[in-house]
Amino acid sequence: MRKIAIAAVVLLLVLAGLAGFTWYWTVDRPVTSYTGTVAAAVQDRVTVYRDRYGVPHIVAQNEHDLYFVQGYLMAQDRLFQMDLTRRAVTGTLSEIFGKDFLEKDKFLRTMGFYRTAQAAVPALSPEERQILQAYADGVNFYIDTHLSDLPVEFSVLRYRPGHWEIADSLAIGKYMAWTLGGNMDQELFMLAAAKILGPEKALSLAPVYPTTAPTIITETERLAFPPPASPAAVDTSQAYASTAGAGTAAWVDNLHVDKAQAEAMLNLAALVQSVRGLGGPLTDLGSNDWVVSGSRTASGLPILANDMHLQLGVPSIWYQQQLTIPGSLAVTGVMFPGVPGVIVGHNDRIAWGVTNVNPDVQDLYIEKPNPGHAYQFEYDGHWEDARVIHEKIPVKGQKDPVPFDIVITRHGPIISGVEPGVDVPLALRWTALDQTDEVAAVIGMDKARNWQEFEAALRHFMVPAQNFVYADVDGHIAYRANGLIPIRKNGNGLMPVPGWVSDYEWEGYIPWSELPQVFDPARGYIVTANQKVIDDSYPYFLTQEWAPPYRAIEITRRLTAKTGLTTKDMTAIQNDWYNQEAARLLPSWLVAIKPASPQDNQAYEALQQYARDPEDTPDSVGASLFHVLYNEALAATFHDEMGDSLYKQFLASGSPVNVFDNLPEDSPWFDDVTTPQKETRADILQKAFQKTVEDLDRQYGPDLARWTWGRLHTITFAHPLGSVKPLDRLFNVGPFAYGGSNATPGAASYQLGGDFAIESGAPWRYTVDMADLAHALDVEATGVSGQPRSPHYRDQVQMWLHGQYKTMTFDLGEVQKDPGTVTEQFVPR
Repeated sequence: MRKIAIAAVVLLLVLAGLAGFTWYWTVDRPVTSYTGTVAAAVQDRVTVYRDRYGVPHIVAQNEHDLYFVQGYLMAQDRLFQMDLTRRAVTGTLSEIFGKDFLEKDKFLRTMGFYRTAQAAVPALSPEERQILQAYADGVNFYIDTHLSDLPVEFSVLRYRPGHWEIADSLAIGKYMAWTLGGNMDQELFMLAAAKILGPEKALSLAPVYPTTAPTIITETERLAFPPPASPAAVDTSQAYASTAGAGTAAWVDNLHVDKAQAEAMLNLAALVQSVRGLGGPLTDLGSNDWVVSGSRTASGLPILANDMHLQLGVPSIWYQQQLTIPGSLAVTGVMFPGVPGVIVGHNDRIAWGVTNVNPDVQDLYIEKPNPGHAYQFEYDGHWEDARVIHEKIPVKGQKDPVPFDIVITRHGPIISGVEPGVDVPLALRWTALDQTDEVAAVIGMDKARNWQEFEAALRHFMVPAQNFVYADVDGHIAYRANGLIPIRKNGNGLMPVPGWVSDYEWEGYIPWSELPQVFDPARGYIVTANQKVIDDSYPYFLTQEWAPPYRAIEITRRLTAKTGLTTKDMTAIQNDWYNQEAARLLPSWLVAIKPASPQDNQAYEALQQYARDPEDTPDSVGASLFHVLYNEALAATFHDEMGDSLYKQFLASGSPVNVFDNLPEDSPWFDDVTTPQKETRADILQKAFQKTVEDLDRQYGPDLARWTWGRLHTITFAHPLGSVKPLDRLFNVGPFAYGGSNATPGAASYQLGGDFAIESGAPWRYTVDMADLAHALDVEATGVSGQPRSPHYRDQVQMWLHGQYKTMTFDLGEVQKDPGTVTEQFVPR
C-alpha cells in the first residue's frame, strides 16, 4: 500500500510539472510587447504611441503604411477574435470546434456572407483595394512573424490561423448587418402565430408604435418629399392599431392587401409547422446617439454622444485607435477588428455617431418546387433553375469533409433545411446580399471636412441602414437615415409571401435623396434611440418594428431640462437608469394588484416606492419586482394560448417589448384558457404578482432586502472559450452586479423569459464637444487587448461599470508626454 501511495504521489508531481509547463507556454508566457522597432514592408517610418490604456495612436506618412500597421496592431491585440469572426462568416467553425458546429456552418454558408464579399472584390476601386490589401498584408506580417507566439486560444484549440484576405474584411461588414437584423425571425413568428392563433390574434401581437411617442424628425422639420413614382405600389401607412376583437376585414385593412391575398397568406401559414427561430440576429439590440447645437451647450459649439448597444463580451466588439497622416488625415474612434479605418468617431473637423434604423430589409418567399426537379421553382407559370453551390465542410475529428448543397432562387438562398423546424422552401431576400461598398463610405467619412463631404460618403453606406448624427466645428448639426430600404410591390414584410408569382417583388429602393434627413433643426437637438424615424405622412414604408420610445423619451427629457450642456451631462445620460416603461405601466398595474400577506404587503410597498422614481439601480428591490412581474405577466397573458414552442418564439421576437402598451383592458388575451372561469386583466396581474413574490422568496429567501436588482441582473464579459471550465477563470471577466435594463438609456438588456443575465449593452461609449476635440471622452467595456495576461485586457472594466470615462486624447503631443505612453517603431526592411 505504501509503495502504491508513493507511486501515486510521484505521478501527481509529474502531472503537476507537466501542467505547470503547459500553463507557462499557453498562458503565463510574456504578452506581446508594445515597444521596440519592427522592420516591415513599410515605405517610411511609422510611429505608434500606445497610451496608458494600450490604445494605439498611429502616425504614418502615407496610406499604405497607415493601414498596414493598423492591420498589424489589430492582429497583435485581437488575432483570435478576428479569426473566429472570419470562421463565422466563412462557415468553418466545425473545423476547429467539431461536429457540434456543423449545422451552424451550414446556416452561415447558406446565408452567403463570404460569398457576397468575394463577389464584391472585383468591383472595388483602386484606392479601396490598396487600403484593404495593405491592411491584410499587415495582419499577415504579424501572423508570419509570430507563429511560435500566437495568442493562447490557438494553443488551446491546436490550430494556426490562415492568411488574411481582402474578402475577409468585407464579409465582416455583412456579418454585422446580420446581427443587427431580425425581420426574418419576426416574419416566421407571425406566420406560426397566424397558423396557431388565427390572423386576428396574431396581428394583435405585431409591434405597434404609440401615436403620441416622439419621432426622430418632427412634422415641422420634415423635408418636402415628392410622391413616389408608383404610389399604388407603396404601403404608405405605418399605423397598426390593435385588432383585438376585430374581424377578418380589419385584419385585411391593417395588412393593406386585398381579400384574396389575405386568404393566400392564411393558406401559406398552414404550411409551416413548429417553426423555430433561426438564430443569428441578437435580441434587444439598440443604440443611442444624439447631438445638440451650440445654442444649448456651455461651449457654444455642438456636442455629440453615441453608445451603440451590441453583444457584451471579452474582447470587446470594438477596437479603439487613432489614425494620423500629417497634413491629410487625423481621425480617432472605433472599428470592428478585421476591418481598416474608423467607422464611428471624430476627425479634426467633424464628429458622427450611428444607431440602427431597424428598417424591414428582409423578406421570406415561399417557393414552389418542381416535383420532378429538385432545383427548379415555379415563377409566373414557368419553371426556373435555381443556382446550386456544392460545398464540402471540414469537421474536426472526421477524416472526410461533409458535402453540402446551397440552393439559391431568384429571391435568395433557401434557408429551409439548415435549421430544424422549417420544412417548406423559404428563400431569403435581404439587402445585405446585394453588392454594396461600405469601405468607400468609411474612407470618405474619415476624411470628410463638412456635411456635404460626409453626406457624399454616405452614398456608399448601404447596409446596415443606420441613423447618422453629425456635428462640426462650424456649429452645424445634422441627421440622415441612410441605407438600402426596399419598396415592395405589395405587402409590408409582415409575413412570408408567395415566391411563385411576381406580385410581391421588390420594385427598387427608396431613392437616396428622399431618405429622411434634417440639417440644423430649429429646436437645437436630434435624438435617435431606434425609435420611429418620421410620421406617417412620409410616403415610403420603412418598417413596423420600431423600438419602443422609452429610451428616446428619457434622453429627450434630460437634454431639454437645461441649457449650458457639457460632456459631463452627456455621460450622465449614457448611464441613466430611469425606466420610462415602468413609469408608464406600474401606476395602473398597482391599482389592479391586491396584496394578500405580510410579505405581499412589503413587496407591494417596494413597488409603490419604485413607481414614484423608477431607477433600475443595482440596489433597488422595486426594480427586481417590476422586471420579474413583467416576465410573469407576459407568461400569464400569452403562454396558455401559445404553448411552449410558440411562446418561446414570441419571446425571441420583437413583439413582447411593448406589447402591454397596446392591449386594452378588455383584450381577449387577458383570459386563461386553461381555466373555466372568465378572467380579467386584473386577475392576470394578480396571478403574476403572486408568482413574482413566490419566485423571489424561493430564490433569495423571505428577506426583501436580499431581492435587489443587482443580484438578478449581472454582467459577465464572456470569452468564446469561457464556457469551458476551468478556462472561464482565465478568459471571463465578472460577474458584476449592474443596473439598467432593456428600457433604460443606460442599456443592459436581458432576454425576456430568461434569468435576467445581461446579454447586450454599450461596448463603447463616447461623447465629444466640438469646441474641444482634443479631449473627447470614451470608455470601452473591457480593454484594447484580447490577451488575458495583458494589463489592457480588462483595464477599462471598472470605469465602464461605474459610469466613468477616460480622455480620448487626440493631441499627439499630449499622448507623447504622458508617462504611461510607450512607443513602437516600424521601419522599412
